Amino acid sequence: MGQFTATVCHKNTQIDLMFVVTTEDVQSIVGLKACDQLHLVRRVLSVGSELPLDGDVVFQNYADVFQGLGDLTGVHHIKLDNDVPPVVHACRRVPFALHDRLKEELNRMEKLDVITKVNEPTDWWLPQQEHTWLSLKQVVSQEPVLKFFDPGRKIKISSDASQNELDGVIFKGVRVVIPTSLRKYMLDKINAGHLGMEKCKRRSRETVFWPRLNHDIDDIVSNCSMCQTYRNRKVAADLFYCGGKDYLVIVDYLSNYPEVCSLTDTSSRRVITAMKTVFARHGIPDEVFTDNGPQFRSHEFRQFAHDWQFKHNTSSPNYPQSNGLAEKAVQIVKNILLKENQDPYMGSLAYRSSPLDCGQSPAEILMGRRIRANLPIQEKLLQVSRSRKVVKFKENQKLKQKHYYDRSTKPLSRLQCGDRVAVRDHRRCDWSQRGTVVQDAGQDLTMFRQIVVVNFDRIVVIFCCHHAHLDQ
Repeated sequence: MGQFTATVCHKNTQIDLMFVVTTEDVQSIVGLKACDQLHLVRRVLSVGSELPLDGDVVFQNYADVFQGLGDLTGVHHIKLDNDVPPVVHACRRVPFALHDRLKEELNRMEKLDVITKVNEPTDWWLPQQEHTWLSLKQVVSQEPVLKFFDPGRKIKISSDASQNELDGVIFKGVRVVIPTSLRKYMLDKINAGHLGMEKCKRRSRETVFWPRLNHDIDDIVSNCSMCQTYRNRKVAADLFYCGGKDYLVIVDYLSNYPEVCSLTDTSSRRVITAMKTVFARHGIPDEVFTDNGPQFRSHEFRQFAHDWQFKHNTSSPNYPQSNGLAEKAVQIVKNILLKENQDPYMGSLAYRSSPLDCGQSPAEILMGRRIRANLPIQEKLLQVSRSRKVVKFKENQKLKQKHYYDRSTKPLSRLQCGDRVAVRDHRRCDWSQRGTVVQDAGQDLTMFRQIVVVNFDRIVVIFCCHHAHLDQ
């Protein structure tokens, strides 16, 4: 029904405790921590020797311990170490080899009245658990649940039998089978991030299951206004004048990523060319939103929209605020150009790599990865999730190319003093220059190139080159 906080006193101790009020007729329980704070219980962490260790006195005072079950054959010596803290080990499964011995020991303890076999629900099994268990058995034995289980495989059904009663849970493998009454609630959770149909399906396949799950995800994503708003790639564009130059700014609606192009003039042809360079880098959007400037109302721009297959919408003539995203982008870019007049590209890089309110930067939202800026950053933060696979593929591709190239090559001997050589003239593309090697100056270890000194008719030149450029 609810919770409340009350002050509890015991002797000279007073603490505040949180109580849970319920409609069930159960006994009030105080937790172990509260009992410890109120000194209602005392933990024994060590065993002392306050009693005399005289054997006769121990046998007389604790005679029941040394009879029946507690009677151990032989002589046992127990040594206590006060420096070792007590440890409570968790229950472990019994090894298969010990099953028979365990059964014999349980039967012996039952004969000694130490334990009693339980054939009926104990006090822990409340009527709510019994109702849940009966309902669970009825559900799994009927359609449509029954057809999703293989009758040839062993099926395990679990139900919570604690005081904190929970409804029965059915699993299909490791996935929770969601009942009809909770599917709408679970669909809202699956679509919480508005990640799209495919990502929502991948999320749900790992944890939950019900019949026609993929169909229900398609329905909720298709009818979600937020998903439909950002389903299509939409950009806004606008022109502005700053510092004696004309600029075109294009901003993505989803990521707020701005692209800025300098224009020599504001004709439709120049604007279209600038847009083509941006679309060639990031792809063609589904929709382009602009104002009603003459550049965007021309026949050339309509033909451009038709040829590149995107939808062109314009703002209301008397309400330029409807293109507010582009207006905001113009304001941001103008501030960058005015404040970073010496290096505006660094200012643009700083904005594109700075996180937005959602926690991701415009570049990360648009490109799916972080970009390196002028701040130090760990290399692993710049890695893409599939970059290792791509790097491995490229390395294997280079090794394959090297293998095929080396099949038609052979190692060349080093040039020696006195060798006649021809040097390629890159301006005339011939080997007309000839000379004699007068000195071997060693090798460039970084590029594996030989360094030689060549004499061309009393003109001495130092070459650091491959043999391909220096023919013997």
